[in-house]
Amino acid sequence: MSDWKPVTKSNPCPACGKPDWCAWSSDRALKCERSTAAPPGMTRLSVKDGGGVFRYADDDRRAPSKHTRRPIKRSGATPKAATINWADEAQQLARQLTNDRLDELATSLGVTVDALKAVGVGWATADDLRRYGASGAKWKQNPPDGAFAFPERDGNGRITGVSLRTVDGRKSAPSKDRTGARRGLIIPATWKDRPGPVLVVEGASDVAACEALQLRAIGRPSNTGGADDLAELLAGIDAILIGENDKKADGSWPGRDGAKLASAKLATAWGKSVAWALPSEDAKDIRAHLSQLVDSGLDLSDADACKQAGAELLATLQANAKAERPETLRDFRIVADVETKPVRWLWWHRIAIGKLSMIAGDPGLGKSFLTLDLAARVSAGRDFPDGSPCERGGVVVISCEDDLADTIRPRLEAARADLKRIAHIPAVDLADIPTLESAIRFMPDCRLVVIDPISAFTGNTDSHKNAEVRSLLAPLSEVASKHEVAIVAVTHLRKGEGSALQRLMGSIAFVAAARAAFGVTKDANDPSGLHRLFLPIKNNLGNDKTGLRYHLAADDSAIPVVAWSADPVTISIDDAMAPPKRSAKTDEAADWLENRLSDGKQHPARQLEDDGAKAGFSKKVLRSARERLNVKSVKSHFDGGWLWQLPSEDAQDAQNPIPGNRASWEAEGILGDSENDDAA
Repeated sequence: MSDWKPVTKSNPCPACGKPDWCAWSSDRALKCERSTAAPPGMTRLSVKDGGGVFRYADDDRRAPSKHTRRPIKRSGATPKAATINWADEAQQLARQLTNDRLDELATSLGVTVDALKAVGVGWATADDLRRYGASGAKWKQNPPDGAFAFPERDGNGRITGVSLRTVDGRKSAPSKDRTGARRGLIIPATWKDRPGPVLVVEGASDVAACEALQLRAIGRPSNTGGADDLAELLAGIDAILIGENDKKADGSWPGRDGAKLASAKLATAWGKSVAWALPSEDAKDIRAHLSQLVDSGLDLSDADACKQAGAELLATLQANAKAERPETLRDFRIVADVETKPVRWLWWHRIAIGKLSMIAGDPGLGKSFLTLDLAARVSAGRDFPDGSPCERGGVVVISCEDDLADTIRPRLEAARADLKRIAHIPAVDLADIPTLESAIRFMPDCRLVVIDPISAFTGNTDSHKNAEVRSLLAPLSEVASKHEVAIVAVTHLRKGEGSALQRLMGSIAFVAAARAAFGVTKDANDPSGLHRLFLPIKNNLGNDKTGLRYHLAADDSAIPVVAWSADPVTISIDDAMAPPKRSAKTDEAADWLENRLSDGKQHPARQLEDDGAKAGFSKKVLRSARERLNVKSVKSHFDGGWLWQLPSEDAQDAQNPIPGNRASWEAEGILGDSENDDAA
């Protein structure tokens, strides 16, 4: 793997969700510095320092086996240079350090000579630097005539290399290829003799500053490095990872985030929480804090005063420390530490912000119209159907069943949407969380994501297996919470009987993962057959258990829109979906009505109701008979009455709006009246 390119804010790491430190390779491998858990659709190749390397599970290319045959060396190939024995090298470098240079370094860093001796500093000559293949910032333009060398060790205390620092502060390290050196820990000779927790600081100069304050310290080679060695060296020992106050103008904070990441890696390695802390706000690091103490009068030659100052600093760090938990307990929290906050609502007590909600129903009931109506209201900031206020925001619509140009946009326009605040994604696998997050970030103040239908975007997930569905929906719920959006997904109902909760298509995990679920069904009490009921199936967060009634009406261009009735509907979803009870009276009425309509002609509804009453059939019984026979109800003309007719290929479907006629937004019927009004 080569050519690693860092993740970005627009394309964050799919494993940890962060926009920094992690990287993609040119051959589609992902290197995450924070998480060992494989993202959806990827497999883990290796684990190191609390992070991992992953590749897409369907990629034919695999990491080479450790048993892969090594390539044959060709003649003329450059032989590998002999490695340096760094234990012997460190002793030689220490002998090359003069007292004058040691005093110069102590003065430059603001620490004591004894602190530097404890670290084991030496001096590398210009010849040493060339032998090491060392280079650094502007070294070629101004090659140093030597550099201070700090021994670095592995988790067992063995010297593995050195870090280099010129007199003017330029840093470097030996070439690994040329010398066999590798970065390690700065371990002072006194660290086991001092009491208290180990302060794991960044770099040799901070270790020397801790030594001057008689604090127990170990240095890591960089803000995130050395985790494996630290895990081995400090197993069973209390430690605090110390970060740096180096916040950048772009908002990044490598010193702080590095300490958090390093402590998280140790927490995972040790299976327990590990603390991290920052020095005082006005000091970049421990050495800067020591410099402030000296400026305030601390005498570094006064051992008691330095010890007291060190004890005060340690107490402050412990008081301000925060903990990172092992990856397996990353979500473990003491309830008393959690700040109470109210549920935020997109639609008051129905659809919550930061949660997943579901809308389920049989085909042809207007579910897509309903979700586009919600999208239009959010985009325009228009009140919800029950009068609840709606905060204006962006919307992302994920849909593949309807064409954007000839169906979705015209419907949104008819619903008076602000089209500039709505984005459309035709197809995306819901496991592709980065793409979904990018779309949410793209829309300013995004508040709603519509997925219609969710079954079209589940990829290879078996929608009937609870475990697979939960693994798909859990990240989706995390996206809703992380980005503070309401995600509303549309699904279908299975045929058959039973409760609505059990009839949702696919695994029960779909409705279990949702904090609210709503069912759409026909209004059995509507003789026109036009009205639908929007009823709660479950609502874990809201206390409103009522539903609403709606129907499809047409605007001037005959594009259907959702027309709501503001009056609450109190019938339960199970009662509304229950099949009509058969009775002998209904059977008798059905036979009578079928006989009256057997000529295939349209008969006035009022006359049939009157004749039915004379035959002993109430309107309720006659309505049940109509539903059983699927009798169609149509208008004779604009101001005329309703006509009944047995279904046939030529019969007009009362669900479809009649082109050319304008319907009221609050109308009860498609043309502004209802069969009940005409028959009253």
